[in-house]
Amino acid sequence: MTESSLAKSAPGDEIHRPMNSFRLWFAVSFGSGLWLGLPGYLWITEGWQAVEKTLTKFAMPVGAIWSLLLMFGLIAFVRKQKATRAYFLFAILLGTAGNHWIAGMLSRYAEDPFHGEAIRPAEPFAAVVLLGGATRVSANNEPELSWDGQRLFLAAQLYHAGKTNKIIATGGRPALQKHQHDHALQSKKLLVSVGIPESAISCLGGQNTKEEIDNLAEWMAKTDTASKNRQIGLIAKATHLSRAMLQAENRGLNLTPVPCLMSQRSKKSNPLNVIPDALALSRSSEALYELLARHAGH
Repeated sequence: MTESSLAKSAPGDEIHRPMNSFRLWFAVSFGSGLWLGLPGYLWITEGWQAVEKTLTKFAMPVGAIWSLLLMFGLIAFVRKQKATRAYFLFAILLGTAGNHWIAGMLSRYAEDPFHGEAIRPAEPFAAVVLLGGATRVSANNEPELSWDGQRLFLAAQLYHAGKTNKIIATGGRPALQKHQHDHALQSKKLLVSVGIPESAISCLGGQNTKEEIDNLAEWMAKTDTASKNRQIGLIAKATHLSRAMLQAENRGLNLTPVPCLMSQRSKKSNPLNVIPDALALSRSSEALYELLARHAGH
């Protein structure tokens, strides 16, 4: 047997070729299924607009980074490089943290005490507390609703529906933004702009929820609001409300939770949720923050 024929029939080659073929087949199948199959499936089932949304999610920073991690991971897998695990590990971490299914699960867990419809009492509230953070100052130096401004809108709804005649807006100046007005004053200006009289709005400071609750406790001790034996509502985003209620209980305040912005519970699964995005990252971060703070007693 010649030297060349021995090289052709080397044992390593008999094992090496099938492994490379399998790795290449796996990489191509996985990549095609994700980057071509998913848009194709949505085109057939939902139409071209769904394809545009899919491609947009892939092009956004989080989706693009996730795709690149998977792409580099597949290339490293085919080439049997040591970096394969690192690429896939980071892709899994980013894909999990930025997944809407995971974010929804965490949000629902944080909202657990307040599942169902927002509480509306048969009798009007003696007052409702509007925690700061529902507003921001725009580029033209005017207050406007922020991403969770629904709670300010809810306070206005309760007032105009006759469910309360007093709104207690809390919140000091935002951190690192000392040039702006207090959150409470921002809320007051917006509430007045939708027909709520200034006399129906009280403003309290506080740089965070704990300080706002502390100021609320001191304010209630000086007024007769609590002595009327009527409910006082605490309006907050559902994920944050549990922690706010805990801090209120620590100060001996008997408040009624009024949640808003609860997570949507859709029975139909959205295939686009496979692709991570910044919104899901934000939702996961917020829910984890609230859960950790709650379990830490803060």
